[in-house]
Amino acid sequence: MSQPKSPPDVAAKTKPPTHILTRQDREKQEKEAATVRRRILDTPGIESPPPPSTQFFDDGKDKPINNATDAREYLETTLMYVPRGAPPTPHNMATALFQVSEMKGLTQPAVRAVRSVAYMMERLETEATAAQAREIAVEQAEY
Repeated sequence: MSQPKSPPDVAAKTKPPTHILTRQDREKQEKEAATVRRRILDTPGIESPPPPSTQFFDDGKDKPINNATDAREYLETTLMYVPRGAPPTPHNMATALFQVSEMKGLTQPAVRAVRSVAYMMERLETEATAAQAREIAVEQAEY
């Protein structure tokens, strides 16, 4: 006679979990993870340090500006004076000042001062153009 097979022992095949997460535990973990993500995203200026090969690289950005050639080169390389090689008219200089006023780290009084100078330079060019046009008109009328 054959012996009847015993039913498989289900409890022996499945391992009990080492730590059972409750709904509250899961919510707490999700909340902590969200807080950490938010803290990382909201904290300005936290960046990883540059790799060691670039920490002591001098790219010349801190070089002092002592003449018009150095000044023009700096403004052109930082794209504050566009197009490259354009004559230094009051309009072009005012445009460069508007670019400077948008730089990060400037205080509001500094931004207002730079923008004020830029607007005055724009007006200076308008007045100079009007004066030149007036002179040309007078010369043409004299003939």
